[in-house]
Amino acid sequence: SQFGIASTKVRWNLSGSYQQVLPRYFSTDLEGNDEQDFLSPYFPSWEKITSAIFLKGYQWPFDASKISQNGSSLIDLLVYTETQVKNRRVFLDFRTNISGNVTWGPFGKKVLDETALGYLEKSNAWAETPIERLLLLNPDAYDLYLDKHIDLAKEAIEIDVCAQHNNGGLSSDIWWESTNLRRFYPIGEVNGSHGVSRPGGSALNAGQVGALRCAQRIVGYGSEHALQVSLAQEEACIQIGPIVELALQWTKKAVDEHISIQKAKDTLDTIRASIQQRMSHSGGPVRSLQDLQDSYADAVHQNTQALQGLAIPAVFLPQALRLRHMLIAQTWYLFAIQEYLAAGGGSRGSFVVFDTTGGEAHPLLPDYRIKAENKDMRKVCQVISKSSEGTLQQEFVPCRALPDMDFWFEKVWADFRSKTYFTS
Repeated sequence: SQFGIASTKVRWNLSGSYQQVLPRYFSTDLEGNDEQDFLSPYFPSWEKITSAIFLKGYQWPFDASKISQNGSSLIDLLVYTETQVKNRRVFLDFRTNISGNVTWGPFGKKVLDETALGYLEKSNAWAETPIERLLLLNPDAYDLYLDKHIDLAKEAIEIDVCAQHNNGGLSSDIWWESTNLRRFYPIGEVNGSHGVSRPGGSALNAGQVGALRCAQRIVGYGSEHALQVSLAQEEACIQIGPIVELALQWTKKAVDEHISIQKAKDTLDTIRASIQQRMSHSGGPVRSLQDLQDSYADAVHQNTQALQGLAIPAVFLPQALRLRHMLIAQTWYLFAIQEYLAAGGGSRGSFVVFDTTGGEAHPLLPDYRIKAENKDMRKVCQVISKSSEGTLQQEFVPCRALPDMDFWFEKVWADFRSKTYFTS
């Protein structure tokens, strides 16, 4: 998965201009009192703190490799600590400048990181406050929140480190056709083509290019190899039948027991909240093997027990069936993460692994010992599947080497015209 700083009232990534104008970060208690500048104690100077905040615009995703040496992802880790460990609220404030340490002197152009100041001046966006700088640099960024009834010139916005992208996914071939379910095309983030660090072009490739390749593949099958609809329906019924039966049991029990709409909603909300809490704790940007083992065991138990004997009115069937999908998904994800860590995997991509044998994240965070990435894991692809007994299993498959191919234009053009590329 990929994580990064986003607003919570209106879910939007706070990347780019929102960070480059150097807003102020602060935290409060749950009631909005006890306002604290929580960043500056972890930075040695104006130059370092403004560099980290500015670079958060370019380096928005939380990155395990950008924490040490006052890196930009130290900010994400500190925000996570405030919200998830200290149980406080964190805000981004464009009305005032960064607080800083009193020993650093006043905030101003002379003390800023050179790269940050150079960017703002070349963009004709230097001004006294973050909101003035934002209006000069990117007024559309201000308008985006204003259109959602949030005026960044008048209020701070609450933030957290939030899930953004799915970096793993279903296995497919070069046509985005599933490798184990023919004529099924996982396109976009459900496809496992994004990679651990997810460079920006991966989304374009998995979504728009993937959809185009999928359409070409479907057409390329032709009428001779067209999908046998009746056979597909028979196979689908085998899968769908038990789900329909489960839904009928839920609705019948709701009628028999006169279950109210509110009671059913509360039941589903409770299950959903437990899934979210478990995934945030063990599948979020900070992970540890012990937590994963406990959470996976809890997920397996919940997956087998939570939906049994439910009484759900028909109006809530869509939500209940989505919860069923979430229960399955959390089990698979937690299993994959657990097995990766058990095999010696360390911090990489958008998550850090805490381990007592790890290196220090920061002198003021002595309990945060970060296990370094095991770079040998870059040579394999983790594949999760279900065994014939119904249990989850995993395999580390060696990554294929990049093919050494001679793309001679005349040959490639001839293959294109004859459509022989569909056989590859």
